[in-house]
Amino acid sequence: MKFADIKIEAGCYFETDVGTFDLHNDWDLEGITYEQESTKVILRWIPSGFARKNNASTEALQQIFEGVSLLRHKTPDVMSPQGEAILLNAAGRLHPEDEEVMNGFLDDEDSCRDFPMIFIFGDGSAVKVLSETVMVQHSIEQ
Repeated sequence: MKFADIKIEAGCYFETDVGTFDLHNDWDLEGITYEQESTKVILRWIPSGFARKNNASTEALQQIFEGVSLLRHKTPDVMSPQGEAILLNAAGRLHPEDEEVMNGFLDDEDSCRDFPMIFIFGDGSAVKVLSETVMVQHSIEQ
């Protein structure tokens, strides 16, 4: 297991010192966990359907937010196809004063690591998290 800071490129590429991950094309959201006592949020990703068919290994990716001080969730659009909930449309950071904004983001070069991260999914749902640290855990089992 390795841990790394996150840099976001083009709204879906997460660059870390353990690799670059395309969360739009190559990964699907498996779940979100909020640990209230430890103020930790974990987003769990698995390879997309196409990637799973072409890979015999079991691969997992987690984004770990520790010291969470802001967690917001926007519910999905009711008319969206159900399968779109796992597909990331865009991700980035928002200015801390934009606490209620749940449908946009700043490019990484226009923000800083102290800004909340937002994840916007294909069904219109969104998750916004502000934390002291953000790390990636990537594992591969053969």
